[in-house]
Parts: sequence; structure tokens; C-alpha cells
Amino acid sequence: MTYRRWLIERYAPASVALKLSAVRRFYAAAKTKGLVAANPAGDVRGPKRATTGVEYFSEGELTRILQAVPRDTVQGKPDLAILG
Repeated sequence: MTYRRWLIERYAPASVALKLSAVRRFYAAAKTKGLVAANPAGDVRGPKRATTGVEYFSEGELTRILQAVPRDTVQGKPDLAILG
């Protein structure tokens, strides 16, 4: 927990979560290999992060994007497949 507090004072929430995840995975692997009896970081969670809503294209916007891709060119076909 001391390490978690230290991270929170210095890094953005996403960075703290990533670093703590790495520590949890390290100890999980060490436990699997029989190097430690338990994962001391197993219950340590990252800080709460603000959730931002995911914005999607409206149906009309998506239709216009797909219609803008040329279907009769060599490059248009893979572009359409990627967008699809």
C-alpha cells in the first residue's frame, strides 16, 4: 500500500493502474512457479479513474463514411473492408 500511495502522488491514474497491474502479474507468475507462497499484491487495486463515454458514429454518419469509399478502385476495396 505504501508503494501504491507513492505512485498516486507521482503519476496519472492510468499509469498507476498499469504499474500495479505489472506488480500483480509478476507476483502471480512467481506464485505459479512456486517462488512465493502468496501474491502480496493480489488485492492491491489501482486508483479510480474517471470514465469517459465512448462516442460512436450515428447511423447517418456511418452511412456517409461508407458511401465515400470508392468501390471500383484497388485501394477502395481494402479500405471498405477495414471500415466494415
